[in-house]
Amino acid sequence: MILDRPARLIGRIEADDSVASPNVTGNILEIRVREGDSVKARDVRANGAFNEIQYNLYARKALAGWIASDRLALVLQEVSDNKARKIERTGEGIAHSALDSASCAEPFNLPPGVSAWRVFQTQVNKTFTPESDYTFYGSTDDTLVNGKVNVTINFNIDIGGTFVTSNATSAGNTIVHELIHAVAALHGLDAIRGAIALGWVNEDNTGDPIYDNTAQVANDWIVHSKMYSGTVQQLGLN
Repeated sequence: MILDRPARLIGRIEADDSVASPNVTGNILEIRVREGDSVKARDVRANGAFNEIQYNLYARKALAGWIASDRLALVLQEVSDNKARKIERTGEGIAHSALDSASCAEPFNLPPGVSAWRVFQTQVNKTFTPESDYTFYGSTDDTLVNGKVNVTINFNIDIGGTFVTSNATSAGNTIVHELIHAVAALHGLDAIRGAIALGWVNEDNTGDPIYDNTAQVANDWIVHSKMYSGTVQQLGLN
């Protein structure tokens, strides 16, 4: 039947094929649903991989508040999480080498048989969550649980943040920095008296922005210049 004008019809339309396309470019590494599965809005259905240029582009937009899509923000956050974990893992190898060196071992005053690296491996929890400021690499938090000090080092997974966009060398530097805080929390300030002698300020997150910035700059300089740079040079990473 051919009509020469629009008509209203009652019935059902069936289609054999459907096309779905993302609103970001990248490579799909993993599909998390199968045909026939039920999904809800904002569920992560696939794990995608951005190249560095794509990620940095979208991250800059996110930091500037230009990403309006909740789904895109969710994907970017997952990519940031994966990037942070990978950077931290590779940074551990560099931090381990650094902590075995004389320049990094000297700031610690731990009991015989206890090394700073062992403290990191066995006494410190690791988390990967966004920080309050995307410029933070990480932070150390200690709480008292059933009379026992519980210490956690968090690595910042903010989209486009300084840790996520850094490298293994910076991650190793961050681990050593936060480990000084962790050792002080677990074993007391005497356990880091070598670092304090170099000018280390253990309270560098008081809430006073001017004081904290001055303390953190000083601490970063101590870790990087006095403790860490020799290992980086030996490994050819500078």
